[in-house]
Amino acid sequence: MSLIATQTNMITQQIRAEDVTDEKVLKLFERIERAAFVNPTYQDLAYADMMLPIGCEQVMLAPNTQAKMLQALKIQPHETVLEIGTGNGFFTALLTQLAHHVTSVEIHQSLSNEAAQHLQRLAIGNVALQVGNGAQGWRLDAPADIIVITGSLPFVPASFKACMKAQGRLMAILGTKPATKKVVLIKQNLEGGSTKKDLFETDVPELEKATQAESFVF
Repeated sequence: MSLIATQTNMITQQIRAEDVTDEKVLKLFERIERAAFVNPTYQDLAYADMMLPIGCEQVMLAPNTQAKMLQALKIQPHETVLEIGTGNGFFTALLTQLAHHVTSVEIHQSLSNEAAQHLQRLAIGNVALQVGNGAQGWRLDAPADIIVITGSLPFVPASFKACMKAQGRLMAILGTKPATKKVVLIKQNLEGGSTKKDLFETDVPELEKATQAESFVF
């Protein structure tokens, strides 16, 4: 089967089948070619519903996971996003098509360099790639509307609050093995409190340098 056919199959039989109905999200997976970000070794699996190795012991999240995350975030054109875990830049590219601006942090310089090449090839300009350990948050010129953490965490460190606007949203993957990990959406309110909604279960690897001590804040 050709890559075009498998891309179409991914959208119609995988992503739509998982109740992703947001047309903006579905069109992104048509427009941004996932295969162009995948290592040649795994080209035949570019549109399969699975995580793929990208080097540095990191993975590219499965397309269903990425699509469901984007749909739940409901990103608006005026909003800014902080992404922790750039990886190969595919999810970053998807975020840039929905948001006003994306700041993406990657702990591995080589992966950040690769992501930069992919994004430049697509002439994506509303993104800033930075290198460092974002497991405790990241210093921004101004707080972001949305934070997306693409690796799993035992909990969300308190330091992330300083990165997010008063009524911002944070998406994280919480849990440790052998317990089930869940993608959650946390919304802050003006009074300083927050609400947490469990979205779906997944098995995403842990974010590198994630803090292990228990210190729940949200």
